[in-house]
Amino acid sequence: MADVADRRILRRGLTLALAAMVLVFAPAAQATAPPPSGWAAWDLGHGVEHLLTERPGLVAHAARIPAGAPVALRPVIAFDRVGGGHAPDDGRQPVSELCRRVGGIVCVNADFFNCRTCGQAAGGLIDRTRPLRSFRPDHQQVSFVRGIPTLDPVGWVGTVRGHVGGDRFRMPLGSLNRGPLPGGAVLYTPDWGPTTPEVSGQVELVLAAGGPHHAGLTSLVPVAKRATAGAIPRDGVVIAGNGRAAEALNWLWQAWYHGKGPRQLLLDTALSAPADLSIGGHPILLRNGEAQPLDPNDPMSRDRHPRTLLGWTATGDVLIVTIDGRQPGYSDGATLNEATDLLRTLGVRDAINLDGGGSSTFAVACDLGACVANRPSDGHERPVAVALAVVPSQRSGVLRAAAATDASPAVENIAPPPPAPAVVAHAVTRRPPSRHLVVASTNEPGLFAAPPAVEPRVSRPSQPVAVDTSPASPARLPAAAGAVMAIAAWAACYVFERRRSHR
Repeated sequence: MADVADRRILRRGLTLALAAMVLVFAPAAQATAPPPSGWAAWDLGHGVEHLLTERPGLVAHAARIPAGAPVALRPVIAFDRVGGGHAPDDGRQPVSELCRRVGGIVCVNADFFNCRTCGQAAGGLIDRTRPLRSFRPDHQQVSFVRGIPTLDPVGWVGTVRGHVGGDRFRMPLGSLNRGPLPGGAVLYTPDWGPTTPEVSGQVELVLAAGGPHHAGLTSLVPVAKRATAGAIPRDGVVIAGNGRAAEALNWLWQAWYHGKGPRQLLLDTALSAPADLSIGGHPILLRNGEAQPLDPNDPMSRDRHPRTLLGWTATGDVLIVTIDGRQPGYSDGATLNEATDLLRTLGVRDAINLDGGGSSTFAVACDLGACVANRPSDGHERPVAVALAVVPSQRSGVLRAAAATDASPAVENIAPPPPAPAVVAHAVTRRPPSRHLVVASTNEPGLFAAPPAVEPRVSRPSQPVAVDTSPASPARLPAAAGAVMAIAAWAACYVFERRRSHR
């Protein structure tokens, strides 16, 4: 019986010792960082904080997303199409509506839109590594490459190439879901919308691609040629050409169905960096902690307006900020220099300005799905072409920390966007002497124009949560201390059980 009692005592003691070691060696819960001076903080969940500052003449909201938080950033496109120009509000939707669609934790307006009647984002778009719209050389981008934010440009290139018998074909594509291009070719995918835009003198080649467009190589089969706008197949693409590009498409169609010998046609597209996300903005405000030059003659820069901003700290924490404005007695807004100073108080090192004015909207998750927390200057939400949403992610640590010692966030293998080739006039003949048909694309014309200045509160966030301002506890005790505590716990248990067994 004594042996049985001793074994029972030993088992209980070892169990208690193991539990003590688990408690000792488990990482302590990290204390929430205190809000910056002058800011109140609310916990939005998933590691995301809602910050608010109210000062004379200035009210601003911010979302602080720590590096490693289990969330992802993604663009949300109005009506899920980048072509705009349809439906109510010319293909634009309110930020709160876009936020509800994706279950966003917090959402803001993102890129400028080209005009009030087309509803297209001004810059390029990448969503979860998939390019939706190519970039413009006169418009900046903010991208996340393998989870690391960067202001370095990202380029898109595309080519259609192949052969019919002994004839080879190669056509550079000038843009993706952005056009038309005089003398060049545009690739349209279902992400543009249901139909291509109507353009006089344009030739369109409809091609089966076997599925949605992704960067890389895709086999194509021409299925139709037309001289007017038409449907974009769900499992294919349309190449629209003008000038020399139109002649080349006519040649390809004839050769494909009337030529002899084996034939193959490939769509070859690529990004200059493996970006998870990219949205446009203008201008860049901070690089490596240095304020960037601004145009002193631009009233949108020097005057006070509502603003929407995105930046990040040296350790990779992302800040998304809206500043209310155009409401005397409540909030006047900020110049871009004042907005830059505000970002610095939040520890931001790199930043870009997004669309502002009446578009500036800060929506957070609520019982209705998403509620507007700021005061848009129009007195109501202005529909936008694209929003930026922070959504829960099943992957842990989607946003990676940038090394504090780096001059800029490390981004591997990013080459500058290839320069757009100059227009080259090649003779397009049935069988060119080189047996290599080439049609050069043109650079896109400068189309950027910020929407006219016209732009801030609908619901107020709940009361601020208490924020622990005590120093963070060490993640775990030293191994020696843990071992001593475990042995002491086992010894105490052994003595107690032995005494009880001899009563």
